[in-house]
Amino acid sequence: MKISTAQLYNLGIQAITSQQQKLAETQAQLSSGKRINLPSDDPTGMAKLLDITAGIDRLDQYASNADFATNSLAQEETVLAQVNTGLLRVRELILQANNATNSASDRTSIAQEIEQRLQEITALANTTDAAGNYIFAGTRTDTVPFSVVNGQVVYGGDQGQRSVKIGNNTTVRLGDSGDASFLRIRNGDGNITVAANGANTGEAVFGSYSASAPVTESYSINFVAGANPGELMYEVRDSGSALIVAGNYSEGDSVSFQDITVQFSGLPAAGDSFDVSPSQYQSVFTTIENVLSALEGSAGQPAAAIHNSLGRGIADIDQALEHVNTLRAGVGSRLNLLESTDNANQDLKLHLETIRSETGDLDFVEAISRFNQQLVSLEAAQAAFAKATELSLFRYL
Repeated sequence: MKISTAQLYNLGIQAITSQQQKLAETQAQLSSGKRINLPSDDPTGMAKLLDITAGIDRLDQYASNADFATNSLAQEETVLAQVNTGLLRVRELILQANNATNSASDRTSIAQEIEQRLQEITALANTTDAAGNYIFAGTRTDTVPFSVVNGQVVYGGDQGQRSVKIGNNTTVRLGDSGDASFLRIRNGDGNITVAANGANTGEAVFGSYSASAPVTESYSINFVAGANPGELMYEVRDSGSALIVAGNYSEGDSVSFQDITVQFSGLPAAGDSFDVSPSQYQSVFTTIENVLSALEGSAGQPAAAIHNSLGRGIADIDQALEHVNTLRAGVGSRLNLLESTDNANQDLKLHLETIRSETGDLDFVEAISRFNQQLVSLEAAQAAFAKATELSLFRYL
């Protein structure tokens, strides 16, 4: 086969160019530390790297979401702890006021501190985060959740709840709305509530009471004169005045009916009555306002009326405290979920980074050996080209 001088030159140049390209590719790998720099280096490997990188980016976003949620929930837990402290102080003050030795002025002074606690709890309910968002406003984070209108605390947020995704199949709620936190609290014992009739003239005071299940019917416990002088009887009637149960009453007795029990102390007068109603939702603000009304209107009231009003306030405050502690437990559970999910995400990220390294990172020992080999090959090609180009008939003429 005849090879022209032009072909000889072209073949030599192609050989040198090919070796230079391989050397340049290896040099680029050594410079970047990556085995795959372009899709053409390894199309299948590049596709795998893109999938792995996308997965790592998602995990980084989940980690960012988890940090944000953790800060938000930690702040909510702190606020709820402060609300709990405020409610405990209100309870102490009610117990202090519910003492027969207190005068009307003493109760007025106690009411002044309870008013301060109410303002403090209202301010806590309007807490904002670092970005200025109200944490108890539901999804209306730019709206002041609680404001005082005509002496009453009014809610301006909604019942919505924000959430963030912290895992492929895991979403966590950021906080609790003001409606769920401060408004939807069962009064009484959670099933029933007891109240003394304002027209009572006796000394009967209801104490502990309970119902074994939620109650839908309202009842009245009426005290009436017995058949014999000095005897007292109780009658329990439903909302339609139908008699449920009746019996003799002695001071300190409990009245039980329909799985409901109400403990009394003191002697009622004939004609006194107590209402037993299903528990209703009542805001923590209304609970404290009811206590304030009872204290501020205590002047001239019979001792039993004051004790009954404050006893009702204590029961409602206890429900509020239990509600706040339940919320705190829920926040704690979400914080635990955030921690466990973030740990799992970090483990997965480490696994993906390992696979990415194995797929795309360069084996420097192999690459340096290959570089030296390619360098020798290039030098050989250049030397061969130089020798070949010296061959010419004109040198022998």
